[in-house]
Amino acid sequence: MVILGRTLFRDDRRPVGLANEDRRRHLYLVGKTGMGKTTLLQNMLVSDMQSGRELCLIDPHGDLADSITALVPSHRTNDVILFDAGNRDQIVGFNPLACHDASRIDQVTSAAVSAMKKLYDSWGPRLEDTLRNAVYAIVERGGNLLSVMQLLGEKPYREQLVPLIRDPIVRSFWMYEFASWSDNYRTEAVAAIQNKLRPFVVNSTIRAIVTHPNPAIDFRRIMDDGKVLIVNLSKGRLGEDNSTLLGALLVTSIQQAAMTRADIPESERRDFYLYVDEFQNFTTGSFASILSEARKFRLSLIVAHQYLSQLDEETSDAVFGNVGSIVGFQVGSDDAQRLAEQIGKYPGQITPENLTGLPKYTACVRLLIDGMRSKPFSLQTLPPLMEIDTQRVTIVRGVMARRSGQGSTSDQTSGILRFGPQIGRPIPNRIRDWQDSGLLAEDVKSCELYAGPLLLVAAKHFVSRKRRETERTNHA
Repeated sequence: MVILGRTLFRDDRRPVGLANEDRRRHLYLVGKTGMGKTTLLQNMLVSDMQSGRELCLIDPHGDLADSITALVPSHRTNDVILFDAGNRDQIVGFNPLACHDASRIDQVTSAAVSAMKKLYDSWGPRLEDTLRNAVYAIVERGGNLLSVMQLLGEKPYREQLVPLIRDPIVRSFWMYEFASWSDNYRTEAVAAIQNKLRPFVVNSTIRAIVTHPNPAIDFRRIMDDGKVLIVNLSKGRLGEDNSTLLGALLVTSIQQAAMTRADIPESERRDFYLYVDEFQNFTTGSFASILSEARKFRLSLIVAHQYLSQLDEETSDAVFGNVGSIVGFQVGSDDAQRLAEQIGKYPGQITPENLTGLPKYTACVRLLIDGMRSKPFSLQTLPPLMEIDTQRVTIVRGVMARRSGQGSTSDQTSGILRFGPQIGRPIPNRIRDWQDSGLLAEDVKSCELYAGPLLLVAAKHFVSRKRRETERTNHA
């Protein structure tokens, strides 16, 4: 159980908690800025960490993520994975196109396309069809977002990749339909996609994250091994579009990881709590399925934002149709009418005036108790449970750096520029592919490349150069 606050009724100040079973039906927080949402989220996060629970926080502003990092209990230090996307000195790899289960390529592709679609108003059927086929091909071949750009824009790369695509429909698209387009038509179609992806990969920090040869974030392991993932997507450092796209991709990746838990009995699945502040930034077409299906896979959502018009109609219907518990802080008059209808058990039980006149740190609440909706009541949230210790941030970052040994942005970027596109898994896992090309396993192991069979020409050149350098050294 996690404590939310105390009842606010005459002299009754009993603590109010939410049981783990009821948390699986999700918790929704809404209210104006400065009304107490962040304090409640902070207290819940601290309580979960102290209790040894697995969780993830996605914060688009950065302040809450920094506070939680400073509040990590000492006994959870080694469990923390700190993903500070704006930190150029400590890169954490995250490949949103990674797919370890071939049966889920369709879902990963759809999630990635939906996340990209969220950012842009100019979106047509040709653009989506071409992008979907490009993303599918790269997901199947184990690539990343930079590989999508190369597939679209580099003919030699495309000629090497297309014959290796296993799905016949996707392969047919590239071999016949895309190849039949005139140069002008193809340029126009490809440019519409590239100008949407390019801002994301041009950012050196984001490029280093999504093309990192050793992605550090394994969401399934985080869920199953009791880890704490703190994600800082500060818009001030990343830019709004980069923060939104990266956050949407993270949310869908967490959903995909939760779905893979179907391979273990439901009773053995550990509860995992996903906190998303300002969650309207990261909602995609798949968000409704997360709310409706995540409970079975022990993925519990705690989402917060400021006003209802931030949500599109589909997301709003998904929230009120699936969320079990609602905490409503002070809202504007436009939102009060609909929120009163959702919190009250029958019409008129809660009036809009009840919600527009709430003081700070006070909320009208409808909780799920033993699977049943409670009557609405007033809740007063608690003050911060712990004082922030800035030294804890240094300790957590230091442990994270020593454990993972991540490099800086310049290190990762130089690796990308030196070796070209990062395709697939480490070479030792694909020795047979390289041996078939005429390279020896010893040559392959000596190359610090991360590639697939598509870069054989570059690899041969690299090996030949290394041999010449070795011969010159020995001769000298």
